[in-house]
Amino acid sequence: MLQRIQTIYILILTVLLFIAPFFSFTQFNLEEGNILFLATGMKGDITILDSFVFPKYVITGYLVSVSFSILMLVNYKKRSRQMRYGKLLYLIISITLCYMLIESYNLKNLIDSLENVVFVGQTYHIGFFLLVSSFPFLFLANRSIKKDEDLVKSLDRLR
Repeated sequence: MLQRIQTIYILILTVLLFIAPFFSFTQFNLEEGNILFLATGMKGDITILDSFVFPKYVITGYLVSVSFSILMLVNYKKRSRQMRYGKLLYLIISITLCYMLIESYNLKNLIDSLENVVFVGQTYHIGFFLLVSSFPFLFLANRSIKKDEDLVKSLDRLR
């Protein structure tokens, strides 16, 4: 299991997806203070955002992606199933990233619409970059799994 390089890629992918929700995704800079947007909630001066209801199911995308990466890891004997999980994981991570971007955009529009708050800027933090950096490791893992599958198929043809 550990002698294959895709296992290392999947381990790195799992760690990245596991720790991503604990870091801030976006920071909104206001004159009064800062608001951090995380997958687990918001931190900072959120008393000005009484009208914003934080969706509690945001963390679901992260949990599903971590569970599928663990499924990829434990199914090391079934390469075709690993490849299917990898392709599905592309979709899940993309949906999670898009949803987080949409929610941060909606929060930015809400902050802009408030008249007693001055919006200074928005910066993406490590939670965003951890989620985006999981794509190359997923690509490398899928490519290595495909190479192993092709190698086994070619050896079966020789028998």
